[in-house]
Amino acid sequence: MLTDTILWLGNEYSLFRYLKAQKYALDHPEMEYKMEETINSSSDSEPGSEFESPLLNSMGNVGIMNITGPLVSEDSWINGLFGLVSYPEIARASQELAESSDITTAVMNIDTGGGSVGGLEAASGAIEWLKESMPVTAHTSGSMFSAGYWIGATANQIIATPMAEVGSIGVLLVHTSVHKALEENGQDMTVIRAGKFKALGHPSEELSEDAKAIFQDKADKLHSFFLEHVSSQRSTLNMQAKGIWGEGKTFFGSEG
Repeated sequence: MLTDTILWLGNEYSLFRYLKAQKYALDHPEMEYKMEETINSSSDSEPGSEFESPLLNSMGNVGIMNITGPLVSEDSWINGLFGLVSYPEIARASQELAESSDITTAVMNIDTGGGSVGGLEAASGAIEWLKESMPVTAHTSGSMFSAGYWIGATANQIIATPMAEVGSIGVLLVHTSVHKALEENGQDMTVIRAGKFKALGHPSEELSEDAKAIFQDKADKLHSFFLEHVSSQRSTLNMQAKGIWGEGKTFFGSEG
């Protein structure tokens, strides 16, 4: 078990890839040192690249930031191995574009099912800061879902190819309980708490109605933050019509 509760702004596939990466890290702790040695002994940028960030390349005066794969909160040695992109990477790439004297326009090339909650606001804030230096376009020919749409919505404009998909504006909260497995193995675990809500939803206990209510409230509040962010960035998506665009549905680019 990696964690008992996960808040996720993304689809199930992106969550599966993230969990697979986390499990690999737990099962192969010896790989961290080897991977970090490899990373430190080689340049992050491609040979001949004008950028330090591996997310960046350019075409003329257009800087292209490639945001592909599940989005995660932190830099880690497993990110490159499993195709994960961290929010700090996005922030650093935004700063590099803003400080480049040769780049006058930025394009975010996005193909992601979404990702973590932590760090998302900071990453979109970096895009906001980049917009002060140059126009920013979010483009997708694949998927721009959930946290990926949060990032994309921050751009000046969004361009999606006809069969690309965007949206999935919603929150996924996954709770894991192991109390039945413990019982079957003859293990009896007791949680003693001081404070009604302390460790509510502990994985060794059956999920209570109180815990469900707390988790639902958390998901609903995060969903509200998401709706407010999108409606503030995209003038065509107003809160009066949130029942159409803001309930987790995905849309083809041709529907936009």
